[in-house]
Amino acid sequence: MSGTPDEAFLRLALAEAHLARERGEDPFGAVIVRAGQVVAQAGSRELETGDPLAHAEAVAIRAACQAPETLTLRGCTLYSSTEPCVMCSGALKWAGIDRVVFSVPQSELQTISSGLLKPSCAALVNTGNRRIDTKSNKTQRVLASGASVKKHGAAEVEGYSGAVSEYPGIGATPYEVVESLLLAEGLAILAGHRFLSKAQRYDARKR
Repeated sequence: MSGTPDEAFLRLALAEAHLARERGEDPFGAVIVRAGQVVAQAGSRELETGDPLAHAEAVAIRAACQAPETLTLRGCTLYSSTEPCVMCSGALKWAGIDRVVFSVPQSELQTISSGLLKPSCAALVNTGNRRIDTKSNKTQRVLASGASVKKHGAAEVEGYSGAVSEYPGIGATPYEVVESLLLAEGLAILAGHRFLSKAQRYDARKR
């Protein structure tokens, strides 16, 4: 299937989400790419591992860091079937990932799962001592594909006047979040899935 590189890599994340659903997990998948090469990919593995932190993004970030034994993933893009949750947004922030591309936004996901609306990935990454000044450096535009792009410039960092490159995830290229790419395909992965209690499903597996 033809498309842009972002669409191709995002489809790999959607495929991981589909595989996770087939394993009985919630249908979430993630892929991490550096310089056009996949360095890690994963689907949700919470029930399989008995680990509530084993979200697709977290598993992929851990694998991408462990292989080269590094704590920073600068220069990487994370592709996710859905907008990263609060925990995974924090993980990608501390891993220093430069870009995030996802299909289904939290607003759509929570409508499907009957959950409460969560803070956006962009808002969570743009916090703390390394927060980028969004008042003067944030722009938003809409791509022809319908995906929304938010760029967070690195020219002005609160409380910091040195070289921006010393901050993980903040460099010459603005931090970027691409939202709602391939939305119809992402929603199709979630269609009909029942978001039941993970604790109850895990206990049922042990019986």
